[in-house]
Amino acid sequence: MHKLFVSGTASLRAVSFVFIILFGALNVWAFTVDGINYRDCSQPTSGLHNRVEVIGGTPKDGMLTIPGVVESPDGKTFTVSRIGMFAFQNKSDIKNVALPAGIDILQGAFMGCSALEEIDMSDIGNIYLEAFRGCKSLRRVVLPERLSFLPDDLFCGCYNLRDIDLSAVTEINDGALYDCNLTGCIPPRELTYIGKEALALTYGIKSVVFTGESRHFNAEAFVNSAIESVIFRAPGDMHIPGQAFSGCKYLHTVAAEDGCRIKSIGYYAFNNCQSLLPFDLTGVTEISEGAFSGCRKWDRLDLPRSLQSVGRQAFYGTSIKHVEFPYWIDESKIGDNAFASSQLVSVIWPETWTDISRHLSMFSSSSGTLEEVVLPGDCGSIPDEAFYNCYKLKRVSGGQSLMTIGNRAFEYCSSLETFDHDSDIEEIGVRAFYQCESLKTFKAGISLKKILKGAFQGCKMLESIDTHGMGTVVFVGEQAFRGSGLIDCGFLAYHDEPVDIEWEAFRDCRRLKGINLDLGFGEDDPDYENNYVCLPSALRKIGTDAFLNCTSIKGLWIEEPDQGICLEVTANPKNGSVRSPFTGCQVERLVILRDIIPDDAAMAMLLPPLDHVNFLRFGIAYGHKAMDVRGLPANNDGAVNLPELRQLEIGNRVDPIPSFAASPLLRSVMLRGNYEIPPRARGFHPDTYTYGHLDVENEDAYREADPWCNFFNMQSAIDDVAQETESDRPATEYYNLYGQKIAMPQSGALTIIRRDGRAAKRIVF
Repeated sequence: MHKLFVSGTASLRAVSFVFIILFGALNVWAFTVDGINYRDCSQPTSGLHNRVEVIGGTPKDGMLTIPGVVESPDGKTFTVSRIGMFAFQNKSDIKNVALPAGIDILQGAFMGCSALEEIDMSDIGNIYLEAFRGCKSLRRVVLPERLSFLPDDLFCGCYNLRDIDLSAVTEINDGALYDCNLTGCIPPRELTYIGKEALALTYGIKSVVFTGESRHFNAEAFVNSAIESVIFRAPGDMHIPGQAFSGCKYLHTVAAEDGCRIKSIGYYAFNNCQSLLPFDLTGVTEISEGAFSGCRKWDRLDLPRSLQSVGRQAFYGTSIKHVEFPYWIDESKIGDNAFASSQLVSVIWPETWTDISRHLSMFSSSSGTLEEVVLPGDCGSIPDEAFYNCYKLKRVSGGQSLMTIGNRAFEYCSSLETFDHDSDIEEIGVRAFYQCESLKTFKAGISLKKILKGAFQGCKMLESIDTHGMGTVVFVGEQAFRGSGLIDCGFLAYHDEPVDIEWEAFRDCRRLKGINLDLGFGEDDPDYENNYVCLPSALRKIGTDAFLNCTSIKGLWIEEPDQGICLEVTANPKNGSVRSPFTGCQVERLVILRDIIPDDAAMAMLLPPLDHVNFLRFGIAYGHKAMDVRGLPANNDGAVNLPELRQLEIGNRVDPIPSFAASPLLRSVMLRGNYEIPPRARGFHPDTYTYGHLDVENEDAYREADPWCNFFNMQSAIDDVAQETESDRPATEYYNLYGQKIAMPQSGALTIIRRDGRAAKRIVF
């Protein structure tokens, strides 16, 4: 009965060194018999007499036969006890070997024997590391039945080795079966230990069961092998080392049974295991870098309460759809891009976390699948391009401490409908929501200050920026809302800080109407639809074409300027041209609460085209500041020329009131202010006196004052005639309602008859 030697690599290399020392120090006798070279290896002090080892030789017709006993040329008989270290290394003429019972095979004995095809070792003694390393033609091996241990690199590189019975083997040391085919092997029934690269690049072993006291194995043990199933039954904690199953593309099942607990998973342990199905991670405390990277069938994840850390890219390239980061793990223990290149549908962060910057690639790689994100509660900012082109993203919530949204953070998120949070955002970055075509509302809170260039450009469904009714925004960047569905811009600041509105900020916002404002004369606008776009009192800069083609703007409200604020209309940055911010708009109702003196070029440029204005109000009701409104468009006589003006409201202490003699359609004049006596007025068009209505507080005083008395005198002098015939037409001058002289009254039209320069009759022919 022979005892099989079991040793590690370091021990065997030490043995080799001892042999060299002994043979170098002693006068060892060597001889050759039948082409085989022998050397005396007797150890008399150990009781081993007449022993020789094989140190080389030449086979006969490819057959190498090693006898159990050999007689030396001088007639002595020796027992052949072992085949020496590297005895037949790189012998290319050995095809078969016959071995005697009990013989030991030392390190590298047949290493590199490229023609060796099979060997029967069923009756040998011990076998040592590298004994058959690189025997690339070796197809069949018979091991001793009692052999339970394969030493280091024993069959390393024997890539044609197929037929071998490993059923009794429980320990496979480093590289022992590295790059062996093993397609015809009988696999181990159970294993207690596997060394580094022990079964790497093998194909025949499909299933492995770990049992016994050993609860770990070495790195790269199965790397790039065809293993399909691994079951751990070693009681206690099991550590799966780095790259243990890396590249095992057929591995589909991993399980821990009978009291075994997987405690940790090493770096890239299951890297690129494309067939691996999710398994129970209960009890796992550490998942190292790249542990499950490339596991395409790993489509769900339940992180256990025991987990303490997840390495960078741990689940890179998986098919995980839902990730809820556990609140019990410190955010610094989740490695960078742990879920990058996955197919995420939803991501939920715990409230206590603050940063998502280390996980940005998980969103870019999930751009075609991500639908929902719950931001960390303490997250102060969303980084630049965080959710860029996540075109299926529908909902974003969380972020109770959110203050800034980075540049292009949600650009091209065309399905984004809601952005729900409980924070007060201060800044929205460049193109942050560019082309988010489904975004309807944006809740910003009460601290929003800046909306940068292109932030909401192309958001066709966006109706409002909710600042809880507070006007807080002091900067709107170039094309910030261009082409959006914005209905009102009531979020602009009314007080304190200077406000800048850049070039084309609201261009093509064709639904923009504004908000309903108190007219300031004691009652709200009676027509709720008469909304106004209100320019803030602290407006400092407004860009050319800021409201270009906002065709739904019918009302414009220009606030009284804050003290020290000087208005500037800035140029088109592309060609340097300067024109009204309201080009392409048809403003019908205009409220001006600031001076518009002729030499104020910026104010004159600010005004929209006035061809369609039918309601004009200037001044503040019951205020005390004098208003200078000489900047309104006027004819050569200095009369305000507003061809569609029908209603005029004047507040504050405007005195004198400019002439409106060139505005023939004006019919209603309302005057409100702290006037002790009626203000001076340069007059109105005759038709205004004749058909207009004057609304003042102290009417009696106005009946005596010039020219206000004309409102009362002219109307009382009119003799209304419902109908006159041709014969009734008086021979006098006729005028239409625009004050233009006509030759004859027009049938069915209202015509003014004048005598002595005064309207005499209002006639319909």
